[in-house]
Amino acid sequence: MRNLIGIRRIFILLLPLFALSCVKDNMPDSCIQEGHPVQVLLDIKAKTNARKTRAAVDDAEERKIYSLLLAVFNSAGERELLKEYSYEELLQAAEAAGNGDAETPTSSGLLQISLTTGAKTFFLAANYDAEKSGGIYELDLDTFRNVTALSDLNQIKATIGSRTIFRTNGMFLMSATEEATVTKDNQRISVGLVRSDAKITFNIGTGNDVEFEPFSYKVVNIPLASYVREREKGTEKPEDWDAATESATDYFNSLERYFEDSDGNTFTFYMPESRRLPRQLITSTSDEYDPDRLGYNLREKQEKVENTSGKGADLQNGAYVYAPQYAPYVEFSGHLNQILEDGTRRSGDITYRVHLGYTSLTDAVNDYDIERNTHYTYKITILGAEDIRVEASSDKEQEVEPTPGVEGTIYDSENDFDLDAHYEQVLLKFNKQLLGIFDTAGNLVSDASLAFVVHTPFCNEQITYTREELRKIFSEKVDYLPEIVEPELIKAADTEWLHFYVEDPNLSNVPAETMAYYTDTGAKLMTLEQFLYKMMFEPDNVFNRYTQECKVTLFVDEYFYERHPMQDNASRDKNLWVEFANAADRTFDLLINTSREISPDGNSRYHKSIFSVRQTSIKTIFSKSPVDDNIHVWGVESVNETPNLQWTGRTAGTVWELRASQSSNGWINTWRIMAGRHYLNSRFDKEPMPDTCFPSTVDGDAGKDLWKNFVLTEGGKLSLNPQHYGILGKNYNPAYASLSPMLRNRDENRDGYLQARELKWYIPSNAELAALFICKRALPSSVRLEAQQQKTGTQKYTPYFVSTSYTGHNRDNDYATNPLVFWAEAEGNSPLIEFYEGNGLKDALNPEKRLEFSEIRCIRDLGVLDEEDIQASSYHLTEAAKAERVALGYYKGTENRKFYVDNVDSRALRIRRSIYELPAHNERSDANSIYVGGFEVAKELAKDSDGKNYYKTWTELQHDIETENSPCQLYSQESGGTDRGTWRVPNQAEALFMAYNLFDWFKAEMDEVYQFDTGNEALSTSSVSPWFILTRTGYSEGDEGTASRSYSNGYLIRQAGRYRIVNTTVCTSYFSEDQKGYVRCVRDNQE
Repeated sequence: MRNLIGIRRIFILLLPLFALSCVKDNMPDSCIQEGHPVQVLLDIKAKTNARKTRAAVDDAEERKIYSLLLAVFNSAGERELLKEYSYEELLQAAEAAGNGDAETPTSSGLLQISLTTGAKTFFLAANYDAEKSGGIYELDLDTFRNVTALSDLNQIKATIGSRTIFRTNGMFLMSATEEATVTKDNQRISVGLVRSDAKITFNIGTGNDVEFEPFSYKVVNIPLASYVREREKGTEKPEDWDAATESATDYFNSLERYFEDSDGNTFTFYMPESRRLPRQLITSTSDEYDPDRLGYNLREKQEKVENTSGKGADLQNGAYVYAPQYAPYVEFSGHLNQILEDGTRRSGDITYRVHLGYTSLTDAVNDYDIERNTHYTYKITILGAEDIRVEASSDKEQEVEPTPGVEGTIYDSENDFDLDAHYEQVLLKFNKQLLGIFDTAGNLVSDASLAFVVHTPFCNEQITYTREELRKIFSEKVDYLPEIVEPELIKAADTEWLHFYVEDPNLSNVPAETMAYYTDTGAKLMTLEQFLYKMMFEPDNVFNRYTQECKVTLFVDEYFYERHPMQDNASRDKNLWVEFANAADRTFDLLINTSREISPDGNSRYHKSIFSVRQTSIKTIFSKSPVDDNIHVWGVESVNETPNLQWTGRTAGTVWELRASQSSNGWINTWRIMAGRHYLNSRFDKEPMPDTCFPSTVDGDAGKDLWKNFVLTEGGKLSLNPQHYGILGKNYNPAYASLSPMLRNRDENRDGYLQARELKWYIPSNAELAALFICKRALPSSVRLEAQQQKTGTQKYTPYFVSTSYTGHNRDNDYATNPLVFWAEAEGNSPLIEFYEGNGLKDALNPEKRLEFSEIRCIRDLGVLDEEDIQASSYHLTEAAKAERVALGYYKGTENRKFYVDNVDSRALRIRRSIYELPAHNERSDANSIYVGGFEVAKELAKDSDGKNYYKTWTELQHDIETENSPCQLYSQESGGTDRGTWRVPNQAEALFMAYNLFDWFKAEMDEVYQFDTGNEALSTSSVSPWFILTRTGYSEGDEGTASRSYSNGYLIRQAGRYRIVNTTVCTSYFSEDQKGYVRCVRDNQE
């Protein structure tokens, strides 16, 4: 499970539910005797929001209730009861309900109230006292507390005391009105509190060949007031259903704000409701109506009026032609770069304007409404300087998207699950009555049907099964697993990635929040159709007879396809990944009501669902598979579900000798590290995986039940098990980053062992993680390897673990306890021991007190498949004995210093070839990227004017470049010097590439190797005397020099034994205060 970053789902805002519910709510009103006293329980609940953005208030704050007012009115509209509950009383109610939510204890609870029978109207308000709650809404409390009639509530306004679009303190004003009939048998009646605020999120993206660097945004025409009790919108003026009128004094504009730092392309804000009628309707007969965009182009149209200022153009923009005068809108600005068809680059600072609303199901183009308690998401796709596409979506019953090819799905769901691309499992719990197919007596209704919507790269369908259709597919014989007798009646849909395991609904000894192990599912794992049949025809075997709730472990496959799921008898296709990697999230929704298609292309929908599953795709920096089968492409998960773990229970530097030395094959390293000392006796290519927590047992059943021993399924989520350890001590347990792939993979054959073919997701090698930095621009901002922000202790930098071990000397056995780590802030790496030193951490050798925080990101191979025979060994083990592979790009034939990257996503690459030295830049600049045509590495080191190896400090090199004395100007390796003047100093991205994908540095790696000792000094292969290769790239976090185009610190390659490390001069300064290095030139390929 994960925290969502980017548009992964469109959420329904959290509704704290105050429920008084009925046992016999179907009793006719005529049978009820009014006026009899009755006790009613108020059941307080709040849903959970999994998504957070920096500007948005934390989910816990959105759900908190600090004060509650309850007013009950009889059938004549007269007040029967008014009661206020303090925070202390709400805490007591939470305790009575057994609420264990420490963050939001008042989000659920039980309150008992005394009423009389009869028709009632319940009104509730939460956080209404701004003085006590700290909220931004203010209202007349005396009037509020002295309401005697239901009609009086309609006139009460709440005004904004602070003109802001943020809710820093939380304290959301909420209210609800519910009509219900109370009988003697009444126990609970559900009432959903809704927030007075709407929540708006903007996500900015671009089309092909377009780059947009966002600057800032502001919101215009924000209402200053809102009615406490929601009024129904009318169709004619005056627009008296909203508190704000047609006066400018009823609105304010926000300050200009920067985009959120965490993502760089998104922002979120809050505002009161605003529901305005258009000045005039946009129709198909309107002037300049664009049928391809369904008239959206007219929403921002303004009148052209005479400019009487005497400055500028003769005409200027006036009032909006169609949009209401005070309809809210957002302006955002940034710098645009566009590559036109002829190769010309178009760029400039530009501002876009987007009116809000645009989500009506029936007439979106004329909709300017923002409704309370609704989360609106606007996906803006910038296609050019004058061309944007807007996908507007909400969690209400309204959504539209007029541009074919723009994708979006709207969810109003009881259970939302936002999942990563690897194997996942979640706990489903929902009430039987949500299905809507049973009458109040629990009998299946005659017209019962179940429907779902599925959206994947291969399928975009809404499927409905009637009662009779499901009955024909399956045998009527009652068995745990419904038997399919008519498979041809199963409707085509891509749903085989979902598997359902139903717990016995009447067992009382099963922990409520514990999921099943996939290993234990056996023959009880159901397909979607079997699950639907089971719910419809065998509900007593799914839902608890008392609570009417089910408990289901939903297993979600990794977002990976070997065959086209919608083609009969499709062959396995190793290159199918180009269709699903980097694709839109795949989604599944079991519907309450039928879905309604919104966009003409069918990619945007609105529907209500019992549960929603949204799984992000595998993200990759590659666009196609290379020709050479020895060169793999791979993808990465979007987030790290296991942050802040230590690398291993063994202290850094402990003699734990393993062959985890692959620079570019993370799978081999991961397999060996996870098995630990079991590989000392040449077991590195053996399977199944032994239990590394018990290193004294090598053979036999040491790895039996490995999945269940290493992984916990408690609390509705997977976690590593810290209690599984042997006689060596409790530090030898699975709860470490080096064993985190156990949470990304699955026991596919359910035998309890971990076979090599089951380890699909693995810890990247040094070269593979480096590629994610090199090609970061090909990844969504939310997927990039970013630094953690919560640096409150000693540790200043964020380490990303890799599976490549480091020893610093030339041998095959490496200390796996001392891996290489990347420093996210510097986009460079070092051994873990040096990371401790660089952060001033003094407990490197103490397994209990080491890193304060850490990160890891797992990857998966693409473009290669294991044999279909499940008993066959994995191709990974075959590769264990092979030489290093290139992790990024490739070379042709024997030209092993000339690399090509045409299999890399072009968004990560420089479009224009550089012939001369790159301009001064830092690691965040566009200049710090690889040319789209690839580049060539010089065979030899650059020389100075005396013919000796160029050997200076990084700062001296930058000065030489700026004064046109670059050593690469003199370099030549072709006869006659015909190539002189075509070479330059590499940037940091190229240095990362060279360090981990170029294997000619010494003979242990490649037979054909340039001997770097033909100059004036021999270059050592010892870690004691490292040497350095300098780059052109400055370090953005280092002190900038006095010259406007230079930095005082930069990047270099550190050659230490058989390993090369790319880091900054700041991080390597302890070798020498005046660190000198060599230069190995590069040039962009001409092809």
